[in-house]
Amino acid sequence: MTPTILCVDDDTGITHMLEDCLGALGFRVRTAATVLSALKVVRTTKVDLIILDVFLPDVDGYGFLELLKQESHNRGVPVIVSSGYASEEARSLAIQHGAAAYLQKPFQLQQLFSLLRWMLAPPETEPESLGLALAAS
Repeated sequence: MTPTILCVDDDTGITHMLEDCLGALGFRVRTAATVLSALKVVRTTKVDLIILDVFLPDVDGYGFLELLKQESHNRGVPVIVSSGYASEEARSLAIQHGAAAYLQKPFQLQQLFSLLRWMLAPPETEPESLGLALAAS
């Protein structure tokens, strides 16, 4: 089955680029520019992974993470939070709210592709087998 990725960002340049690149890799891609529209997607579509901007026009990405926890059929969906803030505090805040990973903008597409391979791989897959070297927390 083809994984579905939801890209939540109010920057249409980013969502179009992700839609094109991820679509070319064979993923189904849905986009949303607000938390409200993202919630509509997760309530009507089985989503396998979410790429989430922090600063959105209606509710911030952290608020979306909290709302996502209340959505029973999407509760375990991995979320990659993406932000221009490079601070350890921003990364920690994303992880505390339930993000599986934090990716600083601007990011290299290869960084994103590596995270996707790891997060969408079968649970028993070791990160090293995907060519990933993960830093210890």
